[in-house]
Parts: sequence; C-alpha cells; structure tokens
Amino acid sequence: MKTAAVLLALGLLSAGACLPSHADPAAASPSMQHIAALRKAGRIPELVAEMAKDGLRVAPDGIQMFYNEYAERQWDAGHFAAAVKAYRDGIKAAPRGAIAGTMQYSLAGLFYNKARYAEAIPEFRAATRFADYNTAWVWLLLGTSLLKTGQTAAARQAWEQASVSNDPWHTSSRQAARQEIKHLDTRSTL
Repeated sequence: MKTAAVLLALGLLSAGACLPSHADPAAASPSMQHIAALRKAGRIPELVAEMAKDGLRVAPDGIQMFYNEYAERQWDAGHFAAAVKAYRDGIKAAPRGAIAGTMQYSLAGLFYNKARYAEAIPEFRAATRFADYNTAWVWLLLGTSLLKTGQTAAARQAWEQASVSNDPWHTSSRQAARQEIKHLDTRSTL
C-alpha cells in the first residue's frame, strides 16, 4: 500500500498501467508531499534517496523519466540551461535506459532550436546510436547543423545517410536530404 501511495503521489506508471490522474498529492503523508515537491523541483538525486528511505527502489528507467519530465518543464518555461542539465543528468543516470534515445534527441533539439549548431552536432550523432533515432529525420538535422558550421563534406555524408534510411516514417526527410545534396552539387558547379 505504501508503494501505491508513493506512485499515486508522484503520478507514475505502475506495471504498465496508468494511475488515476485525480490522485491528490496533498492528501498523502508529509513524506509523500516532500517526495512530490522534490520531483516538481527537479531534485532527482534527493528524490530517489528519499524514496529509498521509504523502502522504495527506483529503476534507472524511472529515474530517467523524472529527469525527462523535469527537462521538458524547464524548456517549456524558457529555462534553457536547466533543461540541458536535466537531459544530460538523465542520460548519465541510465545511458542505455528505455528513454535515453529520446533524451539524447531532445537535447540535440534544444541546441538546434537555439541555432547552437556546433553543440547540436555531437548530440545528434549520439542520438543516431539508438535504433529509434537512427532515422532520416535525425540525419537530416545533423546534416543541416554540419552545414551551418561550415562542414560541407560531413553534411553531405549525413544527408546521404538520411537519403538511404530504411525508416518508413520519414519519407519526406529522405526526400529533403536528397534535395540538400542536389543543392550542394549545384553550388559546387557554379
């Protein structure tokens, strides 16, 4: 019962089932309220330690979920540095966790969306190491980042990778990569 109260207070998933969203963390014990406050503040190491005091163990994937949620909240609130730190801490907590690829791609996207292409490049490359993110879309964005930093040959390689991707979901990304290669070819002949 203690575990269920904690999970309800935190709004986590348990055994693949979504817990009721109407659970009221304020109705939980002071310990559960403290845990919920740590989660909201993004104080993940303290959160995990506090849960351990209550006899609960959080799997690495669960820890990543805490970091991912906090990073998204920080990005939405316009706190770029806090979002970057949360994504990096989450990836470090479980580098091969279930959502590590998502976090890696999201981190790359933060830099890309801020036009910080040099910082996006290693993050996109790291994202391609995850099967779910070895996609035409990621390779296309990597190529664009490379071109924006003056790395034309590397951009071409990334776009070539995108253009031959077997990813069935990003047909338009494959086509866009082929267009970028054509633009490079046109520029080089001028």
